[in-house]
Amino acid sequence: MGLVITGIGPSYHNPVQPPQDAHVTSGEVCSFTKTADSGNELTRHFCPNCCSAVLAAIHR
Repeated sequence: MGLVITGIGPSYHNPVQPPQDAHVTSGEVCSFTKTADSGNELTRHFCPNCCSAVLAAIHR
């Protein structure tokens, strides 16, 4: 996945593609979804305490 995300935070984001059955083992994860001009949805998941990016998922 060669996705580059810019905005608030670092100037780059190097997401990984976890297995479909991956899950959070402890703590909480927050997320929000935006729809791109292409119509694809991008969901960003992050730590609610420090706002560190955990992963980004594209829904086509």
